[in-house]
Amino acid sequence: MADINALRALWLSAGAEILHETNPLIGRQILQDALLRSLRAYAGSRVPLPGIGGSGTIGVFGEYPAIDPELLKMATEQAQTDHPLIAYHNTIADPAVMTLERVGELGWQLSEEAADVIERLGMRTNQISLPIFVPGNGAATYALVSEDPYTERDINTAMQLLPMISGLDAHLALLELLRPAGTLNGSAQTLTAREQVVLKLLAEGSTANSIAAKLRISPRTVHKHQENLYRKLGAVDRLSAVLRAQQSGLLATPP
Repeated sequence: MADINALRALWLSAGAEILHETNPLIGRQILQDALLRSLRAYAGSRVPLPGIGGSGTIGVFGEYPAIDPELLKMATEQAQTDHPLIAYHNTIADPAVMTLERVGELGWQLSEEAADVIERLGMRTNQISLPIFVPGNGAATYALVSEDPYTERDINTAMQLLPMISGLDAHLALLELLRPAGTLNGSAQTLTAREQVVLKLLAEGSTANSIAAKLRISPRTVHKHQENLYRKLGAVDRLSAVLRAQQSGLLATPP
C-alpha cells in the first residue's frame, strides 16, 4: 500500500480533475484509475446493490487476464447473488470495507461455481469491496482484485478513502443525468461540472445543507457554487437560475 501522504496527493489531484471534467465518462475513468492505483488492483467493477436500493448496470474496468465476453457477462449478471463479497453487501447494508477472506469468515463462502468462473477469467481471490451508500443515489460497491492479499492496513486505508469516493461517485452520477438535457449554449457553457450538478439539485428543490450532505462538501462551498452559477447565468435567485438554465438547454424543460 502506498504512503498515506502519496494517496492523499493522488486523490486531491484526481478529485480536482473529476470536478472540472464535464464529460462523465472521462470522470469515471479518472475515478477508476485512482481506485486501482490506491489499492494496487489490476481489475475492478462497480456493482449496483438492488437488494438495498441500488440500480443501474454493472461496469467493469482495469485489465482482465482472460477475457471471455460471454463468461464475463454471465459473471457480472450473477455477481449480486453468487459472489459472496457482492452478495454480502447486497443483503446487509454494512458500510464497512470488506475482503473476500473476511466475508468467508462470516459464513459467506465462495461456491464451486463462482470459484470456477473466477479461475476461468484468470482472476485471483484477493478481492476487496468498497460500499458506497449515497442519499438519493442508491447503493453500489466498488470491487477490486489484486495480485496480493489485502491486509488490515489496506482495509483501514480504504475506509479513509470512502467519503471522498462516495462524494465523487455521487457527483458523477448526477452529471450523467445532466448529459441528455441538451447541448449547452451561451453563458451556460462556462458552468463547471460541479456548478452543473449543484444547479440540477437546486432545480429539484434541494437545500444547501442537503446538497452538502449528498456531495460530501460544506454548506459554505455549496453557497459559493450557487453564487458562481447565478452570476454566470445572470440570475438573482434559484427560480431565475433554473429558468435561464432551461432556456439555455442546460436543464430539461418539464413536460
